[in-house]
Amino acid sequence: MFCTSLTQSVFKSTDQGNNWALFNSGAKVTQQTALLNEMTDLQISRTYSTDKTIFLPIFDGLFISRNGGTTWLQRQTRMGLMTGLALSTSFDSDQDMIATTYVGRGIAISANGGTTWSTSGWPNPIGRKMNFFDSQVVRNPNGSRTVVSATSGGIGNSVDFGESWVVNHVPRFLAIDPDPVTFTVLAASPNFANDKEIYLGTRFHGVIQTKDAGKTLRLQHGVPLTHPITSVVVSPNYANDRTAFAATRAGQVWRTQDGGDTFLRVGASSIVSIGWAGQRYTWIAVSPRFATDNLVIVGTNNGIYRSTNRGNTWTKETHASVGSNAVIQQVEFSPNFGTTDRNIFVNVRGKGLFRANLNGGGAVTASQNITLSLLENENIQFTEFQISPTYAVDSTILGAARKNIYKSTNGGLTWAVAGFPDN
Repeated sequence: MFCTSLTQSVFKSTDQGNNWALFNSGAKVTQQTALLNEMTDLQISRTYSTDKTIFLPIFDGLFISRNGGTTWLQRQTRMGLMTGLALSTSFDSDQDMIATTYVGRGIAISANGGTTWSTSGWPNPIGRKMNFFDSQVVRNPNGSRTVVSATSGGIGNSVDFGESWVVNHVPRFLAIDPDPVTFTVLAASPNFANDKEIYLGTRFHGVIQTKDAGKTLRLQHGVPLTHPITSVVVSPNYANDRTAFAATRAGQVWRTQDGGDTFLRVGASSIVSIGWAGQRYTWIAVSPRFATDNLVIVGTNNGIYRSTNRGNTWTKETHASVGSNAVIQQVEFSPNFGTTDRNIFVNVRGKGLFRANLNGGGAVTASQNITLSLLENENIQFTEFQISPTYAVDSTILGAARKNIYKSTNGGLTWAVAGFPDN
């Protein structure tokens, strides 16, 4: 007889359950799902009497024993999952990209627009598979670039586009959670070269801020620790307004206007997500012209909400494409917003990527599904997309799907496969 407990596996009894022995499978509780879902689906081969095979599918992978549970091996169940894309601030000329992956290369670099990839220089002396969730490229005042990224073990920055990194260790916050800090998203100050500030969203530690590129960390009081952070964004005018936003999987939006000293919830009664509290994924985007237009967009599982006064009050979007019943996965402003266009890009689950035009009040006046052909012909849905920072020149959009990165150089009219970081 075999069984698991909520936190340990696998137990074996050879005397009809009177006595049990633990044979450690190596499976660990991930805390990414309810405890009942972690390791409770033990399966025994129908021909166990001859092959002695046992399968333990868990939330984070698959473990197999072929000798009656005495020893176990973990098997790969899928390719590395891409968790983030970041493009060079001069993408039109250098075609440099950074991708982060979960259970893969960790951080991958491309110098040709995503066609081929190499592993970054993030320190990895034993060659283990690494888990990263986000990265960002910051344009420095002198025109150079700094890449910022993080994993559970460290926060790093690179001034040579990922070839080498300065990495600062991330300690455990035992008073909050005994497990290592797991980052979900990050946003660096636009003035990172001078202020070294980064806001980092986590799974169980709320929002963490650093003002010295990760050497020291502080927990942001006010933002709850009970639900993962799904989005963080920093004002493009941060040096003057000290404003940043964070969103949780409970559908909450939080704002600081004093550089992280205090966070207060905004839109508590007007931003209405639906479903269970832990499934209300929320995304935030701030206008590139935030200093003058004060425009913030929030994507929820109940459509889009907008604020034209820095988050003080909110209005629900009613346009059919991105309004009620639209489950929003990501929203990004065009880099040219407020100058040559008034476009935002919205990824809607099950429907595709939309380019929407906003009027002066931030309301959607028209939209176009620019990935409809991918969705209908190939069942391709982006999990992440990025607009080229030099979109005014190159009209480039990149989208990540399960097996490939897709690239458009004409604003979404046509798409071609560019490659994948873990191929």
